[in-house]
Amino acid sequence: MKSSAIVLLILGLGAVGAWGVLVHNGVIHGTSVALIREAVIHDAAAGEPGDGQYVVFYSPSHNLEREDARVIRSAKHSIDAALYSATDWELCGALADAAKRGVKVRVYRDRDQFTEEAERAHGRMTCVERLVGGGVVVKVKADRVLMHLKSYAGDGKLLRTGSANVSPSGEKQQDNDVVFLTSTAAAKGFEAEFATLWSRSDNELVKE
Repeated sequence: MKSSAIVLLILGLGAVGAWGVLVHNGVIHGTSVALIREAVIHDAAAGEPGDGQYVVFYSPSHNLEREDARVIRSAKHSIDAALYSATDWELCGALADAAKRGVKVRVYRDRDQFTEEAERAHGRMTCVERLVGGGVVVKVKADRVLMHLKSYAGDGKLLRTGSANVSPSGEKQQDNDVVFLTSTAAAKGFEAEFATLWSRSDNELVKE
């Protein structure tokens, strides 16, 4: 590891006064999770690699929807997302708004979840319909073998991953984690895998 690398070890997340530890050049500094989050997101938004910086949040003690929305709204150029579930109205709106302001947004979906979400809507607008209406390009995997990723890359600089689905319960109620890595290498690794998923010849392109 380079001497300039920054490693963030999150020790605990409470509803109030959550704290973590920042290790920089072998020196340990106490710092708040809020400050870590701002540093990571600032680096991503500014287009700086920031390799070695990451932050971890846990629900339900922390509202993951708020963190995802903040990161999505900071994107300037591109968002590629592989989403097993997509029912969180706030986050689908944030992705649609990003596309409307000129960000290239692509979303890849699991077949069964996509079908179930449409059936449960009973004629109401789904999150995917909101995405497509906002200019997001959405493809659905044809094979019924699960596309179980809950990840996205922003601007080729930041990777979001973890167990939390993009659903209200996954983001705010269930026992889940989400990890934001400000890392060009991590983002590019995901982008390479996303390109493979996106280029499958039997994918379904969702149209309005």
